[in-house]
Amino acid sequence: MEPPEELAARLDAYANDPALIEWANAVAKNATIKFVYSGNGAFDALQYAVSQNIAPVISISYGACEPIFATSDINTLVAIAQQANSQGITIVSSTGDGGATDCDASLGNFPAILGLSVDVPASLPYVTGVGGTEFNEGNGTYWGIGNNSNNGSALSYIPETTWNDTSTANGLASGGGGASKLFTTNPSGRPAPASPMITPATFQTSP
Repeated sequence: MEPPEELAARLDAYANDPALIEWANAVAKNATIKFVYSGNGAFDALQYAVSQNIAPVISISYGACEPIFATSDINTLVAIAQQANSQGITIVSSTGDGGATDCDASLGNFPAILGLSVDVPASLPYVTGVGGTEFNEGNGTYWGIGNNSNNGSALSYIPETTWNDTSTANGLASGGGGASKLFTTNPSGRPAPASPMITPATFQTSP
């Protein structure tokens, strides 16, 4: 992967979350990482990063399921994301860890009982939602017996699949995604996932 040269802003609610910053730096080792946080939460940090034009790429991993947000809060986040877009800022956001049932994941429910729900801000039309993946090596040989001169051990691209570790032991543990219940139009014209539950190009969807 060729690391981007542009600045990247890392948004988190707490200053004691170094692992996320370390991963960002590992993936984009030539990027300048700016850690933006607020005592009032991640979304205040997001607003600050946008209003101060901190960086052209903003990554935020904190969110919650759509139904818990008041309309005023959603409108505020939409306005922040629209401002970011107008300034040329790309916001990428995690789609959550609860599969297609984000509210249940937040409450620790297993099996899910609250129905389908997606994560905000990833479900906003002006934000790029990012879902989790995991290696799917099968019987292939993709790892060397030791690190090379660049400290890498992968021999080639390793096939991936959607992250899904959901089980009785783990509870809900999988990449989020699905159709938004708040944004029922898809302004970018992106096709919806092939699903009998979703009308293509009707709903704003997350991966």
